[in-house]
Amino acid sequence: MKKRPLKISGAFLTILGAFLLIIQPINLITGAVIDSSTSISVIDFIIGLSMMIVGIILYSTATVEERVTQNIIYSDRFRREIKRVDPRILRRAIEKIGKGLADEKHLHEYAGGGYQIRTDKGGRIHYKRTYSGEIILTDYVPSSEHR
Repeated sequence: MKKRPLKISGAFLTILGAFLLIIQPINLITGAVIDSSTSISVIDFIIGLSMMIVGIILYSTATVEERVTQNIIYSDRFRREIKRVDPRILRRAIEKIGKGLADEKHLHEYAGGGYQIRTDKGGRIHYKRTYSGEIILTDYVPSSEHR
């Protein structure tokens, strides 16, 4: 399940709940005068507070689940090809896999299948996903060899 809609809906509920709490009419009750507006005010307060709590929970669970590291497997060919590549460039690209933050493309079967992602310097990392959720880094193509 994608985490971006959870984060967006969590932020929306939190803002909407805060808005409901802010627009509460300030009723000062003096003596034994009980008004129907106070009961509506209490209901609005409970709804606003519950929306804020649900929104914060949604947003925080989506953020925590994003931080869970993926099981990444380096193939022998990939290890051989990255010996002279800056590890920071590779790490930044690998961290973006599956999060929708980079230019990920699906490769056709005649190109080996799988996916590719661009690095900062124009190189490409080819990878495949298994059914168990593992990511296998299969190939690195530097920018000078990519067409």
